[in-house]
Amino acid sequence: MNTGYMHPVLAESSLPISIPSCHCNEMLQYQILSQLGQVLRQGWFKGSNIYISTRLLPKGQRFLLRIVSNDAVLHEGRFETVVD
Repeated sequence: MNTGYMHPVLAESSLPISIPSCHCNEMLQYQILSQLGQVLRQGWFKGSNIYISTRLLPKGQRFLLRIVSNDAVLHEGRFETVVD
């Protein structure tokens, strides 16, 4: 499992995600969590490289992105939305 960064990645309108260890046909779930641990957004995707939109998230705040497969966490990373 890859865990977050010391400093969050800045996300202007989308967050690029690369999970090289996953198989292209495997369905993975992403979750965006607030600082309080609430799931703000979640969805499913296939493939190892995707872009997750951050346009509707509050600006200037930090979030946790979690990638899950079969109830196991594959990746967690922190990011911060850019203030326009």
